[in-house]
Amino acid sequence: MLLSNDPKILVNKGKVLYKLGGDAYKRALDIYKKVLKINPNNVEAWSGKGLVHLGLNQSQQASESFEKVKQLRPNDPSIWQQIGLTVEQMKGGQSARLYFEEALSSYDDLLARKPRDIISWTDRGTVLLKLNRPQEALDSYQKAIDIDVNFYEALMGKGNTLVLLGENNYLDALIAYNQASKIRPKDYQVWYNRGMLLSQHLKRQGEAIESFDQAIQLRDNFHPAWLGKGIALTEIARHQPALEAFDQAIKRQPQDPFIWANRGDTLTELKRYREARDSYQQAIDLGFPRAELETQLANAQKLAAD
Repeated sequence: MLLSNDPKILVNKGKVLYKLGGDAYKRALDIYKKVLKINPNNVEAWSGKGLVHLGLNQSQQASESFEKVKQLRPNDPSIWQQIGLTVEQMKGGQSARLYFEEALSSYDDLLARKPRDIISWTDRGTVLLKLNRPQEALDSYQKAIDIDVNFYEALMGKGNTLVLLGENNYLDALIAYNQASKIRPKDYQVWYNRGMLLSQHLKRQGEAIESFDQAIQLRDNFHPAWLGKGIALTEIARHQPALEAFDQAIKRQPQDPFIWANRGDTLTELKRYREARDSYQQAIDLGFPRAELETQLANAQKLAAD
């Protein structure tokens, strides 16, 4: 089958192959090289080529490709942010740090010229979080909110950062999530984040369950909301509905060992010891540290035998 010579189509095909990894890396590299023969200044092709070289552990070639990106798009921080996110997924946060620092420097330069660029203040906050600088990230999100008090992404970033900053900031985080939920009530993510804050940190389980239910109503297949709901129900000793929530989570993501472990605890509370034993074992088989479940598993085995 002949490949299109349209650079945009070729770049998209390269992205698909890159995501497949393994042997597909070399095919992606060939496509990016073809794009660069058509247009030697195609920034997406240089960026994709650099990422493929990283996937192939060819650090020198990757650096050369990214240097070309820098020459062609010196004032575009978003491309460095995207490279950082991709490298983080592939090689971990430490490897991605260099690219996030490049993105931060570019955002600083851009904002010196355009101090009311609300999207850049928000994205800068996200980059600062990646660099483990939460107080500066909070300040960046607040800059965006000062420009537009109803900017949803900045409010979400502010809420998430306040949660990271710890106990003295939880109520302010809730205020940020509440404001965000009024602006975009159909976004499941704000209801989920709000539920996690209410359940794990503020211990307001009834409100947390309502928030998880909102998230589930908006995105039924989002298994973390079912898991969060199950944990919140467990905290107030509503074990049967908690079990039902965990079962719903498993239907949507049967490979998550954390769900199986929590399900085992709930079945133990319901005195269904054989099922609890099997649930713990499934959690371990899926990668949950055996040492952390050893006591629960042994207890369930003993009670099942009795």
